[in-house]
Amino acid sequence: MELKLEMEVPEIKKERTKKGIQTQRNILLQAKELFYARGYNNTGMVDIARNAQVGLGTLTYYFNRKEDIVDEIINTYFMQLYDFVGENSEKAKLQYVKYCTAVILFYTGIVEDPHVMKFYYEITRRDCNKTKRMMVLKLFSRSVLEYFNKSYTEEDMEACTLAFYGAQKEIFIRYYERELPFKSKKLVKSIVYHMFRLLDISSDTLKNTMKDGFVFLDAYRDRLPQIL
Repeated sequence: MELKLEMEVPEIKKERTKKGIQTQRNILLQAKELFYARGYNNTGMVDIARNAQVGLGTLTYYFNRKEDIVDEIINTYFMQLYDFVGENSEKAKLQYVKYCTAVILFYTGIVEDPHVMKFYYEITRRDCNKTKRMMVLKLFSRSVLEYFNKSYTEEDMEACTLAFYGAQKEIFIRYYERELPFKSKKLVKSIVYHMFRLLDISSDTLKNTMKDGFVFLDAYRDRLPQIL
């Protein structure tokens, strides 16, 4: 069975014109630059509109809230990584391997740049768009369980999603606040390992997949997309 993954994306009003697409891309580019330089908390919608040289009304036409911009950035980044793995790894024909590798690349890209890590820490601590992030996790969990032909109830799914969301949030926050004596690679391993173990994936299967994921990371590190 093939694991089918479709990321939840924010509902964004878009002009179906070349100018509209360029405007939206420019807004995202300017938001990324500000988030990278200042972080999430110190960047406002007015700041983004000013840097993008558009009116606040134009900005909210494309993105109603700052959280919607974050959704677009995070989802686009993950899907770029997911597609990159699929295009460059023979083993990624197994969709579970493809997803696991993309998650490794995702968190590695966050923790290896202090500016990006601050941005992700701030949106994580604030539970920025928690509902949509939970929906993505639930979609992922359901797909993986079906891929491994594991039965589950909706109550199981809800509990698993809540457990992982809470676990990755707590691990990341404590790491950023220097309460966990982890190296960055161990942090990524910890988040990914617990993510899949909550879905009852065997330890041996998971360790082998993670090993392949880090080999892929080392081979393609210089070619990977960046989040900000």
